[in-house]
Amino acid sequence: MTQKIDIYEEFDARVEKFLRKLMTEDEEQQFKDELAADSDKRSRARAMALMASQMLDIRHKQEAATVQQMASMSEAEFRKKFVNRKSVNRQ
Repeated sequence: MTQKIDIYEEFDARVEKFLRKLMTEDEEQQFKDELAADSDKRSRARAMALMASQMLDIRHKQEAATVQQMASMSEAEFRKKFVNRKSVNRQ
């Protein structure tokens, strides 16, 4: 069981490297060939890519909502919510 987990961790790390475009051309081609030859790995890579995409989408929506909230605040409201709270947390 541990060996299978290690294989998944190594594969997942390569998927992440591929998605972040950190592979050399040779590594990328080898990875694509591996995915073409193995439907289980291809499915796992697709699932990981979809999860990453969804997480990024959620992050962008949360950031946009925060920016919109901040833009609608007066300076006093902003300071009360964000600045003063940071000062209290530092103590």
